Amino acid sequence: MVSETWAFLNSNFGSNIVAPLIIWCVGGLAAFLFTKHYADSIRLAHGFKQHGISRISTLAPSRREMRRIFEHASKIKIIYVAGHNFIQNSEYFDDAVAKNENVEIQYVFAKDDQKSGADAFIRRIQDMEKRAGIRDLNTDINDDVHLAEKVLKNYQDKLPNLKYQQFTNEYRMPVIIAETDLEKNLDEEQYKTRKIKVEAWLTVTMPPYKSKQNILVYGREDITADELDRVQESGADSDELNLVRMCELHFQSVWENCQEHASNE
Repeated sequence: MVSETWAFLNSNFGSNIVAPLIIWCVGGLAAFLFTKHYADSIRLAHGFKQHGISRISTLAPSRREMRRIFEHASKIKIIYVAGHNFIQNSEYFDDAVAKNENVEIQYVFAKDDQKSGADAFIRRIQDMEKRAGIRDLNTDINDDVHLAEKVLKNYQDKLPNLKYQQFTNEYRMPVIIAETDLEKNLDEEQYKTRKIKVEAWLTVTMPPYKSKQNILVYGREDITADELDRVQESGADSDELNLVRMCELHFQSVWENCQEHASNE
């Protein structure tokens, strides 16, 4: 059978018609698969851009990015359970003190379980981490919370616009938002419509995984100040699913909720 097939392909009919046809089919299939893969990549990239996503990675926000925003941003908003890995890099706050002392910083993190009840959400997070073997049995998540409190209180004397709130009973995805003015030396009217670069680093984290073991989604949008105000005032009524705007609204909702609960205590 093999010899007959070989003989056929070496015949005039086989070599002049069938063999080129086979090559054409194989080449066409390869081209189709390549084009399909490329088209899928284009559609994926377009979908990311449509929803304000610039990149997705498994890396934490870089040290260089964080130092940049603490040195230049006009406003920084942060949500962490405690943010041990972030808060221990107090050099970020030192950068702000040295180069950007008027930056407005809002930091939201959990209360320790002694203040928020025995069944506090952070205690349940810790239990999951210990069962999964990613937290040492001798460590206490409250220590991370206390470190955040200590660092933030220490810098409040040096950064007059540094404020923090604490939550008690609900998990929030870690997020960092930075708003940086793109225009300088404006009069009062121009300042209201100034261009702002808004960046968001959203960590998609699912306990028992720690935030440094998860997926980071980064987005950026350049927007005018009055448009940003409208976004924050619109609430979740907008049908537009945009990463940066969703992070802005989420943070605002969490911050206001913390304020409300703090005033009732």
